[in-house]
Amino acid sequence: LNNSHSNHNLIGISFAYQKNVSFYFRFDKKIIPFICKIFENHDIVKIGNDIKSQIKILQEYGVKKIENIFDVSIAHYLLHPDMRHDIDVLSENYLQYNPLDLNTLLKKGKRNFTELSKEKQLFYCCELADIQLQLAKIFTKELKELKVFDLFNNIEMPLISVLQKMEIEGVSLDKEMLSKFSIELTKEIKLLEKSIYEMCGEEFNLSSPKQMGEVLFDKMKISNKIKKTK
Repeated sequence: LNNSHSNHNLIGISFAYQKNVSFYFRFDKKIIPFICKIFENHDIVKIGNDIKSQIKILQEYGVKKIENIFDVSIAHYLLHPDMRHDIDVLSENYLQYNPLDLNTLLKKGKRNFTELSKEKQLFYCCELADIQLQLAKIFTKELKELKVFDLFNNIEMPLISVLQKMEIEGVSLDKEMLSKFSIELTKEIKLLEKSIYEMCGEEFNLSSPKQMGEVLFDKMKISNKIKKTK
C-alpha cells in the first residue's frame, strides 16, 4: 500500500496485490468505509514503507486501526542495519530496477505532488506499491532464513502503532525528578573533570578533540622518556 500526501492532505491511495499488478485512485471520503475494511482485516497483510507516518495521516481521515503490517524499511534494517534503506536503493539492489524519482519530477517547476499530471501521479504510486510488494516477498524469505522473522513480526511491527500513538499523544515527564537528576549529573561531571585535570597536571577544554589530543600526546612523550631513562 502507498498513500501520497502533501502537507498532510491525502491525495490518493495505491494498492498492489500481485507482481506488476497495482492500481491507484484519488482519495475521496466516500471510500473511507471501504479502505477501513481492508486495513482492519487481519488476514490481509498491509505492506508499506515508513508505515508509521502513513498511519498517522490515515488516522486524520478516519482510518483508526491498521492490522497486520509489514514495513519494508524496518525489515531491511533487521537484515542489513549498516546499509541504506531508501526504497529507490532497495529497488535497484534487489530488483535491478530504477524507479521514478519524485524529487526529479518536482524539480521541474513543480512544488508538490498535486501539481504533477494525473498520469504521473498514477504511475509513481502504482510503481511504488508494486516495488514494496516485491521487496516484502524477498525480505520475508531472508528474515525466516536468518530466524528473525518472529522478532520482526511480533515485536517490531506491533511497536510501530505504539510509537505512532506516543508521537500523537506525547508522554508524561516527571520534571522535578529530571531537574534533581540533572543537578546530580552536573556534580558528578565536575568531580570527573577535577580528577582528569589532577591526573594531567593542567586544565584544558575536555570538549575539544584538538586540546585533548595535544595533552594525551604530551603525556605519552613524557612516559616514553621515563621508560628510556630507566
